[in-house]
Amino acid sequence: MFSVERRAEPRVCTDGIIGVRIHAHGRIERGTLVDLNNLGAYVATSLVLEKGLTITLEIEVPGAQRLLPLPAEVVRSVTELRRQADDTPTGIAVKFVAESVEERERIHVVVQSTLALDLLGVGLPNETW
Repeated sequence: MFSVERRAEPRVCTDGIIGVRIHAHGRIERGTLVDLNNLGAYVATSLVLEKGLTITLEIEVPGAQRLLPLPAEVVRSVTELRRQADDTPTGIAVKFVAESVEERERIHVVVQSTLALDLLGVGLPNETW
C-alpha cells in the first residue's frame, strides 16, 4: 500500500551520499542525508531525538567551501522498532526553522547546491522518499 505524499514541496533524494553533522544536546553526531527540500530533511542516524527538539545540521555538500549551520526542529524519529515496510532507514525527520533572512538564505543555498548535484547526475537518483 502506498502512502500519500503530504509534503508541501517534493524532496530530492540524495541516496545517503552526503554527510551531515548533527548538533544536539551539546554533542556532535554524524548521519547521512536521505532527502531534503527548502522546508526540511530526513537524516539517517542511530540517534533517537525527541520531537520538538531544536538542533543544528551541517550538511557536507560536495565542493562547498565550508559547512553552513542550518537550524532545525525534530518532527519525527524513526527507530528500528518503528520502521515502515518501505525500508525507511532509522533516523530523524526535521523541519528547518529559519528565524532570520540569513538563515533562510543558508537553507536555500544548501538545497540549491544539492539540487545542482542532482541535475548534474552526481550520484543522486531522481526518486523521492
